[in-house]
Amino acid sequence: MTSGNGPATAPLQFATPIRRYVGWLIDCILLWAVGPLAAFIVWALLPVAAPPVAPVCDLECLEKNIRAALDPYASAEDVASSAAGIVLNATAWLRHLGNLFLYALTLLLFLLMGLVLGAIAYIMWWSITLRRGQTPGKMLVGIWVVRQNGTPADWMTLFIREGLKTMLYLMPFGIVFDFFVTMSNANQPYSLADRFTGTMVLRREAHDP
Repeated sequence: MTSGNGPATAPLQFATPIRRYVGWLIDCILLWAVGPLAAFIVWALLPVAAPPVAPVCDLECLEKNIRAALDPYASAEDVASSAAGIVLNATAWLRHLGNLFLYALTLLLFLLMGLVLGAIAYIMWWSITLRRGQTPGKMLVGIWVVRQNGTPADWMTLFIREGLKTMLYLMPFGIVFDFFVTMSNANQPYSLADRFTGTMVLRREAHDP
């Protein structure tokens, strides 16, 4: 569309709050949850995932052996047999508790390894997409960050913006406070990080270079 003074400028199509916060949530999931989930699936498929089998003699059985060993009317052979059973059962239970500890430790190590590898993969992806004004989450929801004059933001500006946003969201009610700051001006919905770095978030398809 044109006007008497020349071509009309299309209004900026800012990213909606839902897209912005869904993109942030996706980033959190990709960073913290995908790696451990994949590691858990791998761990569950391995033989080590089989839970340790408890001893045949349960705690009730162990209690009966103790009572039999303390029975003043029991014969010496019965007392000796019960005492031997107590020792064997207690040893079996100690071994079982050790196996349970190793079982839990193995799962914890797999989850920790998945978290580290997942975080490394996310950071590599994040470093690539950030050059285009996006994080992986922003890329998946179709939004990107540019300067407030409409030009592409450089990598350092975007890095500082994401760092400031992350520190703010780690504070209690930080994300709620940032939401109200962003929505305080419907015509210029700039977050605190946007105001500090001079950026804005647009729908990608509405502002492709």
